[in-house]
Amino acid sequence: IDLVLSWMVENSQKLAQAQANYNQLSDYKSVVRSQQMNLAASKGVASAAAQERDALCSQEYIDHLKVTEIAETEFLRLKYLMQTAQAKCDIFRTLKASERNEIKNFM
Repeated sequence: IDLVLSWMVENSQKLAQAQANYNQLSDYKSVVRSQQMNLAASKGVASAAAQERDALCSQEYIDHLKVTEIAETEFLRLKYLMQTAQAKCDIFRTLKASERNEIKNFM
């Protein structure tokens, strides 16, 4: 259990940073889309629907989605590992409580 707890402490900052990175990239997606829509408008694309279509198909937007996906994958990987470590701690606690209960009932 000591190894599990040590791992949790050592990786809590990594998890927090991964979540912050993912959230920032996710929030920035609308900025990239808006920038690309403005670029389309400056090229003479008149309708908002056509500007949005061009923005969503732009290489900059697609690249941003790929980077966001990588950040989300890392965040979820660490999150699920942390949940697994927490579950191991819960199991350990339950086993110890059961042992104490057995000793108490034996006496």
